[in-house]
Amino acid sequence: YHPSRQVGGDYYDFFPIGDNRLYFLIADVAGHGVPSSLVVSSMDAYIWGQIQEEKSLYFIVENLNKFFVKTMIGGKFVTLFLGGLQINTGTLTYINAGHNPPYIIRKNGKVDSLDPGGPVVGMINEAKYTTGYTDLGEGDILACYTDGIVEAMNKHDTLFSDRRFINIIKKEKERHLIRIMLSLFNELQKFCDGIPYGDDVTLLFIRKRKPLF
Repeated sequence: YHPSRQVGGDYYDFFPIGDNRLYFLIADVAGHGVPSSLVVSSMDAYIWGQIQEEKSLYFIVENLNKFFVKTMIGGKFVTLFLGGLQINTGTLTYINAGHNPPYIIRKNGKVDSLDPGGPVVGMINEAKYTTGYTDLGEGDILACYTDGIVEAMNKHDTLFSDRRFINIIKKEKERHLIRIMLSLFNELQKFCDGIPYGDDVTLLFIRKRKPLF
């Protein structure tokens, strides 16, 4: 996570439930600074509480949206991707609420985009959301990110782009996830060549491996 200022509006978290379920979230609150960080704080408390009560992803996102429509100040809104992973099977359930679609870089090199969901959170009171389903196979990498990386620009007004983002992961996909993310940040710094990031940059990667036992 690299904020564009001292306090940013990007957010990510993991919510383990028991030994076999992992919920995770990546989100981007419109704007920067303290107001956006306060939105992040309230969202974290709400989602963690709902997950502990074992509410469905649809229930969580739909009601978070209604809450933010009533309480959000100054036209702020949130894009988010909320996922639930069955660790033993690799079954992934998710909702994409106006967020940049995460990619699954498959072990065989194929790339899938996780689009299903609905509009951003905090704008439309009766917004409807669609739950998506897929599987994370052994060796597959789920790459979640915020738009600060793919929309970063260099001195020639060229975007870093989804294509460059995906190609770096494919090239590095056999390495440790931390090494892959460090490669992405290094390439981003070289690409921007001293130009400050215009937005927060956040990465959240998950890879399925063989059980240790």
